[in-house]
This record gives sequence, structure tokens and C-alpha cells, in this order.
Amino acid sequence: SGKFPWNSGIYTNCHTGRTKFGNFLKGSEVTITDVLKKNDFNTAYVGKWHLDPGYVSKEGERVSWMPFVAKDRRHGIDYFYTYADNGQWDDHMHPAYHDLNATEGKIYAVNEWSPTHEADKIIDYLNKVKDDKNPFSLFWSINPPHTPFELVPEKYKKSYKGKELEELLNRPNVRLDSVSEEQKKRCYRNAVNYFACVTGVDEQIGRVIQHLKDNDMYDNTIIVFTSDHGEMLHSNNLMHKNVINAESFNIPLIIRTPWECESESDLRINVIDMMPTLLNLAGATENIPMDLDGKDFSA
Repeated sequence: SGKFPWNSGIYTNCHTGRTKFGNFLKGSEVTITDVLKKNDFNTAYVGKWHLDPGYVSKEGERVSWMPFVAKDRRHGIDYFYTYADNGQWDDHMHPAYHDLNATEGKIYAVNEWSPTHEADKIIDYLNKVKDDKNPFSLFWSINPPHTPFELVPEKYKKSYKGKELEELLNRPNVRLDSVSEEQKKRCYRNAVNYFACVTGVDEQIGRVIQHLKDNDMYDNTIIVFTSDHGEMLHSNNLMHKNVINAESFNIPLIIRTPWECESESDLRINVIDMMPTLLNLAGATENIPMDLDGKDFSA
């Protein structure tokens, strides 16, 4: 939305237990996909969608992180393939999805690692739009590397199994001398599985980029790689993301443009700046809202 949480109303991840507090993406909000659609882009979204309210859950009822998203709440997205609630949160090896034509209660269960399956769906989508006169935009919200880290194909673990723990966890603030042998075993499993997830995601992104190259789409496509959080991975003897440490809140931002630009920049860009910056980079400048908190850094 190009807005801070206090202006968008989304203060944390959305699930049905928080719907009654208004913590979800409002239908009246103008999002990046709304603007792209008004600028005649084909729009697609694949993966995790933590934005919809769904129903209001009753006291004691299991909340849903991934409720059904009605067509009129998809903010101009033409191709919509997002996670569905199949009763198993974050089962990366057996994910479930809603698609564009899904109805409430109808889900598609898949017996495949989610990034691999989603790369296949994206390649299918790219084949459909490659000869279209309108440009495309696609957002891929990949779930791994996300707990449980061990739900990753074995082939990606091979690169890391057998390495010394100190080689895997080589940040200076990982203090392995202060943990027990049992804790070291847990650290080792976490590191192998987490890095296996990263390697697998890299491979699937690579498949999509290679498809762009093979179909003469790469040289006319802006590619952005970023993340929503980092991972402590035993730095300062901590795990996961919900702490205010650099390992948790530092995130990558790589923007590849079809035209030459500076390879490195000390530009400080905020998440809220992404919407106006990317819209201007893509030439989708009509109907950009005037009340954004973010700034356009495309120049």
C-alpha cells in the first residue's frame, strides 16, 4: 500500500482471530496491484497471502491464517493462486491452495514441496502471457525458509550434511562453547535444514528466471528479490524472528533492471517506498495515490 501500519490499519499478521479488530487489508485501500491493473498490466499473485480477514472466529475456535479470499477482495489480481487452510499450517511438503476460480471450502491439495509446485504454476502463467500485448506483473510470496525447517526435500540437505557446526554457524556472535551437546545437535539440525530451504528456494527462483531467458522475456523484465524478515539461527543463543536484533530485521533487497544502472548504492529505502518506486520503474504511473507515506526513488 505504500503506507505505514498506522495508516493502512495492518499492525500484524492477519488471521481470523484478529478480524474483529480490523487488522486486515481493507477493500478500499489502493494497493500496488490495483494501480498495475489500472495501467493495463496482467497481474498475478502466487503463495502466502497474510492479508485477508475471513470470518470472525468464535471464542476457543481454531483461527485460520489463510482463509478464502473472495474475488472482490483480490485488489485487481487476475491470476490468484494462494495458500488455503487445510488444517495443517506450514506443511511445506503437502500444501493446499485456492485458485482464481476457487469457491469457499474448495481447496487444492498438493503432494510436492511448495516452492517447486509454485515455480511450476508460475512457468505455466508466463507461458500464457508471453505473447500478450499487455505487460505482466507477478508477486511470488514463497513460504520457506519458514518453520518447520525440516520440511524440505532431502536433496537440498546434502550440501550441508557432514560439515562442521562451526562452519555452518559462522557468525561471530554464535557462542557454541556455551551450549550443551544436546543443544549443539539441535543447532546443527536447524542450520542444515534452514540452509537447505534457502538452497531449494534459490533453485526454484532460478528455474523461473531461466524460463524468462529462454522465452525472450528476461531483457524486458524488472526482477526484485527481498524478504519480510531474517533469522537469528542461534546468534546470541536465539532463534527465529521476533526479536529486535540485526539478524532478525536485516533483509535483502536486490533489484535487477533491463537497463544499466549502478551496481551498488548506499540508498536507504524503506518497505513503504517499494510501491511508488516499482510503479515508476515499470512505467505504471497513472492512478498512483497521493496520500502515500512512501517515496519514489526510481530515479
